[in-house]
Amino acid sequence: MIRKMQVLSFILIAFFFAGCTTHTMQETEYTPSGQVSYKKKTIDDEVISELRRVFEDTRLEGEGIFENDNEGLARRAATQLAVNELASQVQTMTKSETKIWNNDKVRDVVQNKVHALVNDYRISSAGYDPGTNKYRVTVSLTGERLVREIQQRIQ
Repeated sequence: MIRKMQVLSFILIAFFFAGCTTHTMQETEYTPSGQVSYKKKTIDDEVISELRRVFEDTRLEGEGIFENDNEGLARRAATQLAVNELASQVQTMTKSETKIWNNDKVRDVVQNKVHALVNDYRISSAGYDPGTNKYRVTVSLTGERLVREIQQRIQ
């Protein structure tokens, strides 16, 4: 009985690690003389298609509010707060998708370089709230740009 449990545990652990691996393919072209002219490693298409499924029609928005009379300082601080909120949304959405999160390369990029991923944001609106000194910035990022950025960093 104990032996069967050990074997079953080993099999379950093997399946778990098999799901966490990254499948890469290597594309190579040769010259007529046999030398390598082009070599490219690509990540598993299944992970990329899953990223597209999750983020394709998504538009993420982050909002930052900073209270200050100096407009330049307020804009800079509110923009940074909005970008931080955007980065947090990307991490939350990625963590909620098991197939994506189990990919080592994607997980590494999202955990460690998330601010670089959302660096391609667009400022949707910016300005003081009427009658106050609260500066509000709204930034947005399309899922298409996010997928493209992740794909570039994992390949």
